[in-house]
Amino acid sequence: MGGETGPAGNESDGGKTASQKEKEGKPVNSFLEWLDYAEPIAYKIGIHPAEFDELQPGEFYRMLEAYMARRKDEDFRRSYFTAMMMNPHLKEPVNPQDIFNPLYYTPEEIKTMKEKEAQSDLEYFKSFQSVKERG
Repeated sequence: MGGETGPAGNESDGGKTASQKEKEGKPVNSFLEWLDYAEPIAYKIGIHPAEFDELQPGEFYRMLEAYMARRKDEDFRRSYFTAMMMNPHLKEPVNPQDIFNPLYYTPEEIKTMKEKEAQSDLEYFKSFQSVKERG
C-alpha cells in the first residue's frame, strides 16, 4: 500500500506519470511512458488514433511544433483585431502586442523584451547622430 504509483510511474521516480516528468524536464524512461504523455496531446490537436499509431516520435513533435506555431499566429491575429475594435473607444490606443504578450510570456519576460526593444531603439537613434556628425 505505501508504495502505490500511478499508471505509468514506479517507486524509484515517486510514482510520477510521463506527463508529470515531461513538465519537470526529466527524461521519459520508456516508449510506453512517452505514449502515455503524447497520445492525449495528439488527440487534442486533431490527430486521429490511426494517424497517431503510424507516427514516429520525431514526426509527432514536428506536427506539435507546427500546431503551436499556427496557434500562436492565430492568437496574434486575434489580438490585432481585438485592439483595432477597442481603439476607437479608448482615450489611449492599445497595441496588439499588449494583448498578445501575456498569452505567451511571463511578466518578467515581457519586461526583458521591452528593455531590449528600448535599447535597440536607442542604438538606432544614436546611429543617426553619428551619421550627422560625420556628414
